[in-house]
Amino acid sequence: EYMGALKECPKSGRLWAEAIEHDPRPRKKSRSIEAHKACPDDPHVLVAVARLFWAQRKLAKARSWLQRALAVHPQFGDAWAHAYNFERQHGTADTAAALVDRVKTAEPRYGEAWIAVSKAVQNWMLRPEEILIRVADSLRPALGDGQPDPQDTAN
Repeated sequence: EYMGALKECPKSGRLWAEAIEHDPRPRKKSRSIEAHKACPDDPHVLVAVARLFWAQRKLAKARSWLQRALAVHPQFGDAWAHAYNFERQHGTADTAAALVDRVKTAEPRYGEAWIAVSKAVQNWMLRPEEILIRVADSLRPALGDGQPDPQDTAN
């Protein structure tokens, strides 16, 4: 259970993000507040909170939190991929294209999904914008974007 891990590593943004993702729906908001207090500038937490807002259809807040994650840690490729997915779904072609242009300058290097794609042998010649699209395609979409909530057993 991640609660024991959070007690051992209370400043781990990755653990807080997992807690937000896996908590029952009524607990997600309070867990996100706790996570933000413990790790205010951690990109994992910022993206997890953005995905929570995205799932709740609070799209302006989701976009704001994703943009904050990009500003705070531009090298975190997973945030770029989530932001790109968000813009593809809820933005315009121009906002998605602008994000692709920005990723060229940022040249992300970190993030679990980003590294999995960028370090794959067959991808050794890909530019950041090409990696972005592949990572974005590989990520699980946020809840609330047409996907059923696995915690919603009323179906």
